[in-house]
Amino acid sequence: MARRILSVLGAVSLLVGCSSGGSNSSAGGNGGAAGAGLGGQAASGGGAGTTGSGGSAGAGGEAAAAGGTSGMSTAIGGAAGTSPAAGGASGTATGGAAAGGVGGGASGGATAGTGGTAPAGAGGAGGGAAMKLGLIVATQTIVGSATTSSAVATFTQMTEMNPCVPTTSGNCRLYACPTVTPTQKTYFQAGGVAITGLSMPLTLTYAAGPQMYTDNLTGALWTAAATATASVTASSGVPAATLNLTAPSLITATAPAAPYTISKSADLPVTWSGGAEGTVTVSLSSGSGTSLVSIDCDAAATAGTLTVPAAMLAHLGASGGFSIAVATDTTQAVNDWQMKFEASSVAVQATAMYTN
Repeated sequence: MARRILSVLGAVSLLVGCSSGGSNSSAGGNGGAAGAGLGGQAASGGGAGTTGSGGSAGAGGEAAAAGGTSGMSTAIGGAAGTSPAAGGASGTATGGAAAGGVGGGASGGATAGTGGTAPAGAGGAGGGAAMKLGLIVATQTIVGSATTSSAVATFTQMTEMNPCVPTTSGNCRLYACPTVTPTQKTYFQAGGVAITGLSMPLTLTYAAGPQMYTDNLTGALWTAAATATASVTASSGVPAATLNLTAPSLITATAPAAPYTISKSADLPVTWSGGAEGTVTVSLSSGSGTSLVSIDCDAAATAGTLTVPAAMLAHLGASGGFSIAVATDTTQAVNDWQMKFEASSVAVQATAMYTN
């Protein structure tokens, strides 16, 4: 998920970009560990599209995981088109219509998701095109007897100058991009942001410093699948929006067991129980800044298992973040904005030792 939200919530370890997501991703904290595996570097918002005669399609979007999913990674974008990955499901834009995931190709023309193609004459802008993104994330971390919860929202116009393109293997993504140019952002203030349908109604408060809406609290936001609604009140720069989703059933991680000592020379099987709705994202990371390396792997919550390949684990340092989270999300196009609402429940958030 790491990358999922990843991308936008810098002050809360959810900034996008390889500083990052997931999109989950200020400098990512410890990558996927912070905020539901939403930290870490952000995936590019869609692979570069094929050049069309009317213009070239680039990776203009910024990932928004769960980051990882998964992240905040997310990471928008994010795994399985949620945080979780790079620009959502592959698709082909035809006639200038957008197909693919949030944060896909260029704005102002055809938008291609990962693997998508901008047709001739689409006239899309090249890489570096700006996109407007509203991101609302409700996150709870339930580890043992300790429970913390938060909700954040940001409204930004972003330009990814040099997006981090991950190495992929199955449902896993490896981010190691020391030369990525930081994302350029312009922040907007909505008229207000509220979340209802969970264990308590949330009215988010705007903070001028980080330029985001926040609400932090103790206790769980939900303990079973629940229908939640995020409401955005319009301002001069942000349109009104209403987004609904089902917050996911909680999961219990069953392997690996704590304390987390993970071999980099063998595949890592991860298992959990209780999954129903949404996507589970496993995030691992090490280093920081230009040495940050992060891995996000995703699977349907109902699968109960996924495997992180040793070939990716080998890139990690001696220690870093490790998280397992389940998330659901929904997106909506409103005028020239993409609005995303995500609910993420973290089952594991810890420091892991990585051994050879």
